Amino acid sequence: MSDPAAAADCPVPMAADPVAPPAPKRELSPARADDASDAPAAKKAKSEAPPGGAADASEAALEPKPEPKPRAAPKAMTEEEKLAAVAAKIKEQTERTAKAAAIAAQKEADKMEAKIAAQLTKGQEDKLKKAMKVLASELTNVTKCVAAKEAAEVKAMGAGISPADLAAFVAARSGKSGKTKPGGAAAAAASAPIKSTADILKEPECPDDRLPARLIAYEGDAGDRHKLMAWKKEVEKFKDRVDRERDAYVAKRKKALKAEAAKGAQALQKALAEVTKRLDLLDKANACVVRAQKELELVKERGEQLQETLALKAKLAREKLDAKNAVALAALDQKLARMEGRKLDEAKATVEREAAKEREKREAKEAREAQRKAEKAERDRAKDEEKKSRAAAREAERAALAKKKEDAIKHKQRLAKYPIPDVELAAEFEEEARLKNVSVESLGYKPLPTPAPVADSPFLADEAALADFLSVFGDALKTPKGVGTAAGVRAVLRAPEKDDLRALYRALLKACMEQAVIGKGRNVLQWRRVLSDATWPEIARRVLERKKVGGAGAGALARA
Repeated sequence: MSDPAAAADCPVPMAADPVAPPAPKRELSPARADDASDAPAAKKAKSEAPPGGAADASEAALEPKPEPKPRAAPKAMTEEEKLAAVAAKIKEQTERTAKAAAIAAQKEADKMEAKIAAQLTKGQEDKLKKAMKVLASELTNVTKCVAAKEAAEVKAMGAGISPADLAAFVAARSGKSGKTKPGGAAAAAASAPIKSTADILKEPECPDDRLPARLIAYEGDAGDRHKLMAWKKEVEKFKDRVDRERDAYVAKRKKALKAEAAKGAQALQKALAEVTKRLDLLDKANACVVRAQKELELVKERGEQLQETLALKAKLAREKLDAKNAVALAALDQKLARMEGRKLDEAKATVEREAAKEREKREAKEAREAQRKAEKAERDRAKDEEKKSRAAAREAERAALAKKKEDAIKHKQRLAKYPIPDVELAAEFEEEARLKNVSVESLGYKPLPTPAPVADSPFLADEAALADFLSVFGDALKTPKGVGTAAGVRAVLRAPEKDDLRALYRALLKACMEQAVIGKGRNVLQWRRVLSDATWPEIARRVLERKKVGGAGAGALARA
């Protein structure tokens, strides 16, 4: 086997692994010899005790334990010490509150500074956007002015100005060549020779100076001197009139041609004026573009300076505040005031307004929350009261319903034993009157009359029932008159003449023969068909036999 010392770097066999020492046990409470309830200390003492000392340990446990020493009472504080302790506590609380207030104020100030920086940055961005927008607008305006200038030049060339004259005019306006009179082309066009008289007389609209055939040669009597002189006068008159008309046409045409020439010169002057105007507008637009570019560069430069200043100020604000940093921050504030001026005041005012609005919103929200809680509490109180009132109403209704059910049960139980003999009923009324200490008559008890015997009482009851039926349905059945009472029924039954009795039988039999009463069948149809004054007794007897009623009456009808 190899030497363990030589194989220190190799894995140690399991049999040769060193046993780690046991970890010390944590005691939950200090072990005391007189404390038997300390379980960890007791276990430790038990494990450390020698094997043969079990009896000694039991004997030691049976020995009386010494009583623990009483703890020393705390020293009473004097009145001055109490006041000093209270003052120190108040001072500590005040310092803590002041420190928290200072931290909160610093946070609020930092927040305000951040908002002011954001406002300034936003204002600078707005300026930059505005400058870029102005530059874009000016460039668009230059494009429009160039297009308008080109359109004016085309219009001027259409009006009669040569491209060379127009180029010379534009060059003179831009200072590239000598001076050129703007109206030179227009003056040359206006002084151009007008159409000659011979050319005007050759126009088709000019009056014709040719003589008609009758005025070319005299065809009359040469010896008639008067007619010849008249013909000569007519020829002269015709020539004079034609000459006047031609002169008038020439004068009119020359005047029109001069007007047209003057109008053309005016149009040329107007076209050149338009070109001049467009050139001036183009120069102004180019100047505005230059100014906008300079303004944009200036805004960018100021924006860079503002960002650098704000970054430096934020860096100094994050560092520890000392005299040097305070001076640097004051210098940066002055620099911002010089750079922004009124904008800085506006930014501070804006931040203050926003802070005031947020504060008002917070206060309004707190007020609304308080009002909501109050309203909720009021609603809860109202709901609780309503629940209580409903519970009370339900309880009262339940009690009333239970009492009603109990009364109904008692009433049913009381009615279940009725009817009872009159003697027992009278005894009950007497007992109730005795208990209530009232008279029997006040309870509604009426003594029954003494019954008197009546002759033919069974027949009287039948007669009364028949009279009751006939009094209700007599008119519908068309029964004889006077049968609505028991006396009338008895009179009809005991009358020597049986006409009313037959009429009564016929009325009752007719109603019984209705299909809704007796139903359908061959016998019924036959009975209804043969019913007459002679056959009604037999039909009544058969009906009674079929219904299995009135046996005695059926026999009497058969005997009749």
